[in-house]
Amino acid sequence: MLVRRMLHCKHYTFFMLCKDVELTSGKDLADIKPNFVELARCVGKGVIMTAPAPPGIGFDFFTRFFCPKMGVNEVSKLIRFCKVLMVE
Repeated sequence: MLVRRMLHCKHYTFFMLCKDVELTSGKDLADIKPNFVELARCVGKGVIMTAPAPPGIGFDFFTRFFCPKMGVNEVSKLIRFCKVLMVE
């Protein structure tokens, strides 16, 4: 994957991926087969990947969390569902 930009916080690294490799569905995210050796070389303790959820299911996006540096390749084998609440 081509990385456009990396965002760092205390424990995690977030990647802003180039347009041609953006995940467009939860299925794309579920189908990813990560290279854990390469992920372990990334800055930060883990990598979070997200993809949009289909409209009408009650969630905004799906997410997977990989942290091979911590001894756990993936936090859960199940895709987690998240909802973002917008506060105005």
